[in-house]
Amino acid sequence: MTKEEFLGWPNWETWNVALWLGTEYCLYLCMCGYKTYPQPFRSLRRDLMEQIGYISTKDRVSLWNHKLDVNRLDEWIRES
Repeated sequence: MTKEEFLGWPNWETWNVALWLGTEYCLYLCMCGYKTYPQPFRSLRRDLMEQIGYISTKDRVSLWNHKLDVNRLDEWIRES
């Protein structure tokens, strides 16, 4: 594990977004609909903002935070 990793994720921010999407049932169901998108996380966060007004997790991690490993979140969504 590198210094920046957090519970198997690249960093705390990426883990927090995945935790939020994976444990809020309605968000999880919504997220599953994006598995086949070319860029699942980017598409999901855009729609969450435009349709629901979500721009961050309950822990105030922005869905546009520069620390997010968007590619890892894409992989995770495809695997979920």
